[in-house]
Amino acid sequence: MQRNIITSEEAKTHRWRNVITRALGNTLNLEVDTQKLNLQVGDCFVLCSDGLTGMVEDKDLENIVSSMKN
Repeated sequence: MQRNIITSEEAKTHRWRNVITRALGNTLNLEVDTQKLNLQVGDCFVLCSDGLTGMVEDKDLENIVSSMKN
């Protein structure tokens, strides 16, 4: 869920960029975010840890994912 509070560029250097705001397993009663999507043939999801953030540029990630679609 994107909230558009700050821009993508601001997020790269924001002083709170590494603050965890949600985590699985931090309480006994989990509150899970869900969202329905209208998927189409050819749609692609990238699942990654937060370790990817800041390590791979968006354009590089886009190129890697695009090269894998066949």
